[in-house]
Amino acid sequence: MTNKEGILLSDQIFLRLNHAFGKVLNQLLLSFVLLLFTSLCSFAGSQEIDPSIKVINSDTSGITIEFELNGLEIKQREFNNTYYHLIKYKDCSWTSEVGKPQLPISSVFLGVPQSASISVNIINSTYSDDFGYLPFPASDKVLEKSDGIDYIADKFVIDREFYRQNFLYPSKIADIVYEGNIRHQRTVILEIRPVQYNPALKMLRKYNKITLRVNFSLNKLAPKSSPVIYKDEFENGYKSLLLNYDSAKSWRTSPKSVKLAPKSSMAESQSLKLFISKRGIYKLDYDMIKGSGIDPSKIDPRTLKITYKGSEVPIYVYGESDGKFDKGDYIEFFGAEAKNIYTRWNVYWLSWGGNKGVRMAQKSGTPSSSSAREVTFFKSKVRFEEDRLHHKLQHTESDQNDPDSWFESRDHWFWTGIENGSPKNEVTVKFPVYDIAQNLVKPDFKIELVGCTNFEHYVMISLNGHRVGEEAKWYSQEIYSFDGQVPIDSIKEGFDNELRLARIGMNLSDGKDMDSYPYQIYLNWFELGYYRKLMAVQDTLEFSAPEQKASKPLASITLEGISTLDRGRIP
Repeated sequence: MTNKEGILLSDQIFLRLNHAFGKVLNQLLLSFVLLLFTSLCSFAGSQEIDPSIKVINSDTSGITIEFELNGLEIKQREFNNTYYHLIKYKDCSWTSEVGKPQLPISSVFLGVPQSASISVNIINSTYSDDFGYLPFPASDKVLEKSDGIDYIADKFVIDREFYRQNFLYPSKIADIVYEGNIRHQRTVILEIRPVQYNPALKMLRKYNKITLRVNFSLNKLAPKSSPVIYKDEFENGYKSLLLNYDSAKSWRTSPKSVKLAPKSSMAESQSLKLFISKRGIYKLDYDMIKGSGIDPSKIDPRTLKITYKGSEVPIYVYGESDGKFDKGDYIEFFGAEAKNIYTRWNVYWLSWGGNKGVRMAQKSGTPSSSSAREVTFFKSKVRFEEDRLHHKLQHTESDQNDPDSWFESRDHWFWTGIENGSPKNEVTVKFPVYDIAQNLVKPDFKIELVGCTNFEHYVMISLNGHRVGEEAKWYSQEIYSFDGQVPIDSIKEGFDNELRLARIGMNLSDGKDMDSYPYQIYLNWFELGYYRKLMAVQDTLEFSAPEQKASKPLASITLEGISTLDRGRIP
């Protein structure tokens, strides 16, 4: 679709004249700000400030606040065969550091003097400690797609290293987490954290009552504030939003005129805004630029530039040497994928005029030696590992000088395993292998198994029905490792490869104390090393060149499955 405002090239790239939307954009931003505050006031007017948080005193020196913890609920939740604890109380929100314990918090808006420096100190608190808890970790937010529709989903993530630490989290039970202005009222958000957790001790500390002081350190040279009272919904919004509304309204400032920011050099010159959603090499030609409303014949291609996040990126411009952007001339550049849950686009700017732009270095890939040999495959190593099961491994021997070192030195998260008391007494994992090159070299194979029950283990390992090494033997919660080679036909192309672990015999722990020992043995990870074709998947292949000795000629490399470099263009 082409018009005077811009051109939609594909779902990967979008061009728009920078100067075409200036006036419209300013009007939209103004409308958005007014709508946002009106919505905030309407929302706040329907809310009640948390009754567990009370203002004891509020004046120009600070605010004294009292918090009482009521109705704390702790429930168990099973995830990947591990029991976690969900902790909450009425109207709470939660800590959100991904992978760390998700603990309940309360937040409240406070109005503060415009020029004051803010600090928080605890006056008094009472608490109790309970042990044996494992709070559920805060999830990551990832962008998923279903039926062509993008949505935000929760992804389970756990910071294993953090869950080994011996300190209280969060470190502060109250803190200022935001400062800003709502119109002419300076506001802060006070976050109260009445529940702390010590991962190493598995201890919850619950504060039944907290008395704190938010201190104001005033600047004597700052202009005096005066109350600015609004009508109707705006003032009702302040009243419902601010815990200390009565005193805070006298700390507002009168509106002042502000100067407009100077225009950037980018805004003064014509430029095209490029939206990139996928990683790859993109091509812009004469017709694309002309279709966006720009006359390419008036562009000196030697001055073409592309910037990303304020920095110029190297580009390739075909046909620039004559100083004219003619039919058949084009621009190529590398675009990065946006890895952000809040947008699908990375923004690049194409501009022209002034100094010459930065260009890609050109280097011939033709071997300089006539005796160079062609390489058709490379050595690939693939690691398969997932963290789904957790166990404390209490029978691991510890250092007498540092009895707690066993926990920090061992991996306590595992993929799967052979369940205790299971009649099947085995486990199978499927995994994919791609682009196997025909050769006579046996694949490399590594695996790590860990015992759970406190007895001797005997396990047979096989890949697609081919036995791996000798019978695996080890004792208790020690680690068993295999590092060797497997038969050439023990792996196959596609998704249907199978790793099978089978227990041999029985022991006295079978079917007993399954709460403490839910599994007999765990699979931690395995690695596969094999020769792989130089075959690109979705135009991408990461590889390293074979090691060369100075006396041997260089190798030439040919890639299969690579499409043309103009794949960013819609035909």
